Amino acid sequence: MIDAVNENVAMGGNNSKPRLKDVAQVCGVSISTVSRVLNDHPAISVDTKQRVLAAVEAIGYRAPRPQPNAPGDVAAMIVPELQSVYYAKMADLVSKEFCRKGFRTVISASNFCEDSLFDLLRLYIALRVSCLIVMIDANETITEASLALVSDSGLPTCFISAQQELEIPFDCIQIDEKYGVNLAVQHLVRCGYKRLALIGDVQTPNNYHYFVESLRAHGLNVDEERMVMTRARGEVGGYRAAHKLLSKEGQRPDAIYACYDQLAIGAMNAIYEYGLKIPNDIALMGYDNIEIARFVGGGLTTISNPYEDMVRIAVRILQNRLDQRDAATQRIMLLPKLIERNTTGIPNKTRIEAGLP
Repeated sequence: MIDAVNENVAMGGNNSKPRLKDVAQVCGVSISTVSRVLNDHPAISVDTKQRVLAAVEAIGYRAPRPQPNAPGDVAAMIVPELQSVYYAKMADLVSKEFCRKGFRTVISASNFCEDSLFDLLRLYIALRVSCLIVMIDANETITEASLALVSDSGLPTCFISAQQELEIPFDCIQIDEKYGVNLAVQHLVRCGYKRLALIGDVQTPNNYHYFVESLRAHGLNVDEERMVMTRARGEVGGYRAAHKLLSKEGQRPDAIYACYDQLAIGAMNAIYEYGLKIPNDIALMGYDNIEIARFVGGGLTTISNPYEDMVRIAVRILQNRLDQRDAATQRIMLLPKLIERNTTGIPNKTRIEAGLP
């Protein structure tokens, strides 16, 4: 097999010199595994590491030299979308943090499309940006081709994701979304609510599964009639889903968990249209702690991701990577926290007097 690959390279096949995929083909492993070996990832077995390194030497693969920086030190960021307030907020924080470090920033959205993500990666590599932050949604996938593209380019890249199972051979910051959803259920149970409902959309299936798992862990009934996943996103989706939940008067929940704050805000309008009071008649909470959450419904109870820490750590990792290209990859897990406000029972006045967010 090694001879066959060398012959293809020598004859000027699709690639004039060995690439990661050639090493992977020789060893019978994935491109990601080869990249992990070359980045000295601790999860790789000794046998696999030896086979990969032997293949690297045999076919003459050499890691590409990093491209020279773009003029003026330009950093880039790719987010799944900009419609979401969460991703828009992250883009804003990243831009400001890079600016403080002397970088100009360009930001693009992949729109949850694998091909679009690949094209954006290829574009930023061609533009020779200095470094890159890529946010991967909890329901999004990144292809082997995209990972190989980043690895072959040598572009310092840091990924940020809420995916629990994401295993990539690059610097990565992960948010424990499962922990956050359990915090939400735990809080509602502690407040005395028992008939819990969920509102989600097409981009939140993981959130749904974590919620169901947490309900069972707390000994609560899982009623599929109270689990509404809507095609519409944002406030419109939350509004429609809440209407569906509240239309069955005898089966109404006593608390609604929305998979993100924009859904909760839409649900809030539907609750008011039914003449119900929050939290007296029904409690409501969201996830993300977007800025407006403090000012709706007397304060929306929510789960907050550590935005500033995520951005600060990602930029610091990339700066270190620019100074030391062969440094070991870092994988950092951050935990969200509960923000208790009025919509689950803490009055706005009490919250303000206590100096709570």
